[in-house]
Amino acid sequence: MKITLTYNGVMQIPRYKRGEEIEVPEGATPTDVMTLCEIKPDHQKYIIPFINNQEARARTPLKEKDELSLFLPLGGG
Repeated sequence: MKITLTYNGVMQIPRYKRGEEIEVPEGATPTDVMTLCEIKPDHQKYIIPFINNQEARARTPLKEKDELSLFLPLGGG
């Protein structure tokens, strides 16, 4: 199935461009997509997934034509 992948500016995912439509297995989750993007499991826990602009859990199944946004919060002062 195809989904659209977006991510915020501080993240670098060489395999996919921001806004690219990508092919993922049926029933894939944000965790599965992060693994496809070669994001290390230790780093995945800091990323907040949004599906169709709604905050989601990392194990929420994706559907055809969903937009998955990966958001890495920043802190500082």
